[in-house]
Amino acid sequence: MEIQFDGLRKLLGGTPRQAEEERLLQLYWNRVELKKEFSRLQEDNYGLLQQLKRHEAEHLQTQARLKQLEEFLGDPEHGTTALVYYQLQAVWALAAKRLAELTQELTGQQTERERRLQLIEFNQNRQRRLAELDASLLDAQSRADALESQLNLLHNRLDDLQQFWHYFKRRDLNATLEPLQVDCARARAEVLALQAQRDELIGAPEPEFGVLSVEGKRLVNTATLAYAQQLMERLSSDSLALLAKEAVARRVHDVRYGTEAECQRLMSALRNAMRQLEANARDLQGLKTNTLRVRANGSYRSDHDTVPAPESIGTITIRAIGQPTDQSQAAEYEEVNVLLDNYWEIYAALLH
Repeated sequence: MEIQFDGLRKLLGGTPRQAEEERLLQLYWNRVELKKEFSRLQEDNYGLLQQLKRHEAEHLQTQARLKQLEEFLGDPEHGTTALVYYQLQAVWALAAKRLAELTQELTGQQTERERRLQLIEFNQNRQRRLAELDASLLDAQSRADALESQLNLLHNRLDDLQQFWHYFKRRDLNATLEPLQVDCARARAEVLALQAQRDELIGAPEPEFGVLSVEGKRLVNTATLAYAQQLMERLSSDSLALLAKEAVARRVHDVRYGTEAECQRLMSALRNAMRQLEANARDLQGLKTNTLRVRANGSYRSDHDTVPAPESIGTITIRAIGQPTDQSQAAEYEEVNVLLDNYWEIYAALLH
């Protein structure tokens, strides 16, 4: 009895110690989690401080550039230069916008065309498959009907042989009936399976259109390249295309466009160019001719490439910057590859 009381005392005495150990263990894990959370918050705080420093540095740089620009514009000699510079950037941006719009428009047209072809092919395949299933179903139904007729005939004969002296005839008929019943069941199952296939085929939804084919993307891209060349030719007067390219690549402080009179002449040409771009009047016949030329000459480095090799699309010859506009004077010209030089942000517009 005393031994039992000792065990009970030990049990009762151990319960508080166990609870205390569990509480301490829980406090330990809570402390570990708090340390992890504190460490994470410190890292977040450090990241935010670094981000704030970067933003402050960028703000200071922006302020410095703005101050420099204000001083530049405050100089009467540079005022017209800045106007030409920003108008050139506007021409570039509008030309890039027109190019992207054409690509989007052609992509929509080509997508609709391929979607229609996909539906036509889907419906043709479905009709062909339905015709095959109908033929198979007709054969299976005829076979099942023939077997069922034979089965009914044998059952009728078996009903007529009910006398005891017909035992051996009934036995022979039953031996014939068993495989015939199996064949008839199989024939009915085949009819049901073919009918189910036919119902499933009729109820099958039209397939979702995925992405343009490689050939479809090539068609769109060659037209986009042709339009980029057309824009290049339209803006070749007074070397506006070359000057616009230069304006998006350099700072306003680093460019010069000549005297005030020369800047005024450039701004007049830029106004005409902006009006043409805003009207978005495309030379469709010229665009078609140029597209066919690019498509015929374009070569691809692999069967999966959708953008032709730059050297295969040809170049546009335009008057170099700073050359005399008088036709009687000799001038230098440049060969421009719109793809190689990424005119009008063409790489962003092309389908890859």
